Amino acid sequence: MEDFLVRFGPLAVLLGAAIEYDGTLILAGVVVHLGLVGFPTAVALGGVGALLGDSVFFALGRHGGATVRRWDAYARIASY
Repeated sequence: MEDFLVRFGPLAVLLGAAIEYDGTLILAGVVVHLGLVGFPTAVALGGVGALLGDSVFFALGRHGGATVRRWDAYARIASY
């Protein structure tokens, strides 16, 4: 992840925050400290990335929830 952040900078912060929020922003802080990305850019793209990731997963759950509820694994877990 660190190499990805160093290599792709702001784009990596955006995509990383959409996929794995906490760890990406911790590493983004390191990249900001090294001077490879500006602080305002990292904060803005981290926030947008987190919102984007949450929105995508919400939409998947909203529109695919009925399919997931038919899975055997879901039935085993839901019974607890």
